[in-house]
Amino acid sequence: MKRGTRCNEIKTSLTDEEYEALQRYKAIFDVTSDADAIRKFVRQCLFGTVGNLPANLIFGSEEIGQTRTKVPA
Repeated sequence: MKRGTRCNEIKTSLTDEEYEALQRYKAIFDVTSDADAIRKFVRQCLFGTVGNLPANLIFGSEEIGQTRTKVPA
């Protein structure tokens, strides 16, 4: 039987605060499972976020020719 590319399993426990943050992360990035959210988060932490921000967190301006993140002042 051929194994998939995801063969390194990790099991962990989260505090209530961490779990609530994970649920917010899932909502922002439209991820359905905890495992997929953790996998995506770890990948972003290890390899960076360039090209990984969802459309609802970025906006572009043709006038200034730059893309920025939406951050409240």
